[in-house]
Amino acid sequence: MEKVKQCFLDLKLNRKICAIYFVVLASFLCFFAGYYNFKVMENSTQKIKQYSRQMADVSKNSMEGTLTNLNNISKMLIANTSVQTFLKSAQNQNMAWSKDIMTQIISYMDIYSVVRSITIYDKYENQYGILNSRNDKKSGEDIFRQLWFQEVREAKGKARIKSNLYYYEDYPEENVISLIRIINDLDTQKPIGVLVMDVLESQFMGYTSGSGIESDIEILVLDDQNQVVISNAEIEKVPDEILDNQSEDIMTLTKKIEDEKFVFSSCYLEDYQWRVVSMSSLKKIEDENRQANSSLFIMALLTSAIFVMASMIISRSITSPINKLIISINRVKRGELTKVNMHTGRDEIGILKESYNEMLTEIEKLIQKVVVTEQESRKYELNAVYEQIKPHFLYNTLDTIGYLILAEENEKAYTAIENLGSYYRASLSHGSQMVTVQEEIKIVTDYLDIQKLRYGEVFVYCTDIDGEIAHKNILKLILQPLAENALYHGIRPMGMEGHIIIRAKMEEGCICLSVEDDGMGMDPEKIESILNRREKENHFGLRGTIERIRIFYGKRDCCRIESSKNSGTKISFYLPVEANR
Repeated sequence: MEKVKQCFLDLKLNRKICAIYFVVLASFLCFFAGYYNFKVMENSTQKIKQYSRQMADVSKNSMEGTLTNLNNISKMLIANTSVQTFLKSAQNQNMAWSKDIMTQIISYMDIYSVVRSITIYDKYENQYGILNSRNDKKSGEDIFRQLWFQEVREAKGKARIKSNLYYYEDYPEENVISLIRIINDLDTQKPIGVLVMDVLESQFMGYTSGSGIESDIEILVLDDQNQVVISNAEIEKVPDEILDNQSEDIMTLTKKIEDEKFVFSSCYLEDYQWRVVSMSSLKKIEDENRQANSSLFIMALLTSAIFVMASMIISRSITSPINKLIISINRVKRGELTKVNMHTGRDEIGILKESYNEMLTEIEKLIQKVVVTEQESRKYELNAVYEQIKPHFLYNTLDTIGYLILAEENEKAYTAIENLGSYYRASLSHGSQMVTVQEEIKIVTDYLDIQKLRYGEVFVYCTDIDGEIAHKNILKLILQPLAENALYHGIRPMGMEGHIIIRAKMEEGCICLSVEDDGMGMDPEKIESILNRREKENHFGLRGTIERIRIFYGKRDCCRIESSKNSGTKISFYLPVEANR
């Protein structure tokens, strides 16, 4: 990395300008392309999710409407006096339908014409059926020998729905949905028969198969065994999260199936344990994004070429007069204070030339003044820095920021600079000794965020602040030394990840500020030596902080240290509330 940095520094100014132009442009284009793709994909996905939810909800409402109508017709049928009388008098052999029963059942079918057929079984399992059309021919299975029929019995007259009990010869491609319910004697409530009503798939969903559904949205209907009953989808795989959902609320998720992303929306019909699933592929959006990326790439190449040409023109207009100034400066090295003579305008280069010529006549005196002024300024700045900050922390942080910049981790470097600026702004606090609890917590968290950039995964931290004391005033810079002590003396020597907990709460009538770690800990002798000022080690300002609090608040018993070897350390400061000002 140092070699790359040095190579860049050694470049001519015009090449540096071109390189910087190119890097800035490339970074902008990459960011723009990434952001564009993200927003387009996000917005398109949200629209598809919304439409998918609407389609699932519409399909569910259609199914519920059909089931409600079937349920109502079936209730009227099983309560019909003629049907009840016929089934009560049924014998162990087939009896002929009476004209009255046929007329009434046909009238119910006329009321709700989507019913393909109505079949009634008596208690001897004799079958009586009426088809919607004379051309209809159906075949099916013996429902009484099916395992699921026990569920119908246990439902005690409530409706259940099953698929493909029967097949219609005129509709070989369509599934058949059947509503089944036990017919009970209205007087004794004992079973006297079974009612089966059939509806074709297209009429059950409220649309004609192959039309009325957008090509991008595919609908699947799953029965109570999670088997696909109705589908217009090429892929009939449903994610487990959908199958496990038992809520009637619409559930939406994005899942990859066979290397293709789909948006799934699911509605659950709790009464019948069936579910409707709408699925839409994101392949079309991804293809459009790839086409857009190709266009962006071509535009990027053209824009880069224009930028490079512009940077060369700009750099040449700057470097040409600067080269003449360099020649004159080289003469100054040999003791020739010769003024620069070249034609310039009143731009920055021209002003620089005039200023340079004026400067040559008094250069020796100005150099001496600059040296003296710089020395005094540096001395004053250093004194101010030593009064407010610890230089080793600043240097290490700047080294870390420099490394992040060279590693092109610009976002982390920017965050570190922000945290560093925030830390010193808060710690200086316009020269005031007091800050709020919330500001003090901000100082220490900024410090720890910077340290995390330096030490990686050595530690993690969290804060716990009582909102009642967040705006109470306290002496500033009392938590940061505790955090330093926890990091450098507690966690780092351990050689493994540690935890730091910062708390601020009311306790024993005081504001209690504490820093706790799970690091190396201390033995009782060391704790006593710190509290009684016999400890010679620095402990990153811990002892000095205790003294500051004792002097400021006039309170000897202001610090408690709870610790034992290899069991962590908790240091707490107890600050009187009435002393805040």
